[in-house]
Amino acid sequence: MKKLGETHISCVLDEDDAELWRVSENLHRTNMTVRQRAAAIAEWRRLRKEKANSVSNQNGSKLKKKSKRGRIGEGAQDKPGSTRDAARSLGISQTEVMRAEKIHKMNPDAAAILENLSGDLKATDADFLFVAEQTKTKQVKTASFVS
Repeated sequence: MKKLGETHISCVLDEDDAELWRVSENLHRTNMTVRQRAAAIAEWRRLRKEKANSVSNQNGSKLKKKSKRGRIGEGAQDKPGSTRDAARSLGISQTEVMRAEKIHKMNPDAAAILENLSGDLKATDADFLFVAEQTKTKQVKTASFVS
């Protein structure tokens, strides 16, 4: 750019792009709690799906699906906001995306119990996941047991 005599590069971001960027930047911070990180991953997926839906509605186009042979090109697994898409775009594993989704959907009271642990008893990712995998009705009791 210097050779061309330019000092700035023009860029146009719509609100959806800006929000995705903000969420992505927040995910790379190290001081997020387990719950905050799970919420950010879920938010990123939601925004990505919404953006894809608004673009496809404007263009009247549909995403490609599985071929007749069952091969996946740009099929269900590659849809914007899918587990695979989130993992690729955010630089994390698909397993981490799925775990974050479970933690994000867990009972808020159970999550609060785990978050309020302090000192050496601080809850780990594994604790959150263990509680999140219980039924909603058992999550609070399990979180109390873990604490």
